[in-house]
Amino acid sequence: MKVVKPNALSVITRCFEHQRRHHFAVSVLAFVPLRDDPAAPLLPEVSLWKTVAEQLGPAGVIEPGIPKSRGEWLVHGSAFAPGGVARRSVPVVARVGEVEKALLVHGDRYWTPGREPSEAQPFTRMPIEWSRAFGGPKIASNPLGRGHGESEYMGQRVQMLPNLEHPKAPVVSPRDRPEPVSLGPLDISWPQRRELAGTYDAKWTETLFPGLAADVDWRMFNLAAPDQQREGPWEGGEEYRFDNLHPSRPVLVGRVPTLRARAFITRGAATLVPTRRRPSVG
Repeated sequence: MKVVKPNALSVITRCFEHQRRHHFAVSVLAFVPLRDDPAAPLLPEVSLWKTVAEQLGPAGVIEPGIPKSRGEWLVHGSAFAPGGVARRSVPVVARVGEVEKALLVHGDRYWTPGREPSEAQPFTRMPIEWSRAFGGPKIASNPLGRGHGESEYMGQRVQMLPNLEHPKAPVVSPRDRPEPVSLGPLDISWPQRRELAGTYDAKWTETLFPGLAADVDWRMFNLAAPDQQREGPWEGGEEYRFDNLHPSRPVLVGRVPTLRARAFITRGAATLVPTRRRPSVG
């Protein structure tokens, strides 16, 4: 398949089947600087994939390639102590448009023999990732996390507390089972997304295989937690703000670009057919 596009944009295509109908999805990715300048030029595509490889690694996912039913945003990064002065806890806020989410980020903590939280270790940078949220190997909603069961820490076996908490739902007991919180993508194998996949039974095998289930919930293809989603797509121009997510700029503000990406396809002829547009923020 031949793809013609501008050098500043990246294109992902995917074919999928639903209800015996075949669909062709086109995702257009743009790499933009975080600055309050609507006229700022797009960064080149080569910089996009270089940054993705460096920051997300080989297992990183930024786009499933299937149209999303809801707009969403994701953050991959770290919490930084303001001014570079080590803190025991740092509040983090991320907001795009009307969708805002806050986290309280702590240094490493563990439960003492008296079942009290230890004092948090001071930090200047703390990764905001699922390994720092509540969870553990036996927690289906976040098997990567900490806080459930014991682990090795500074030469001893202890039960850690999560580094990432919801400000209004702190862990107060070793028996607490809070909802894991982070700002990154949910794995498709976790129940938060897997349970939206629909019904794959004998009827599906006989009539719909290998397509998606008839009753698939399209929210399955949203990567973010529900509190990082909105009804409908982003329109462009929404304000964003990120607090304590940059090493030297405690507050980052700007607006989502008002760009409109359009895609056209040809089906064996010279006629161009426009696709439907569903913008999202990654």
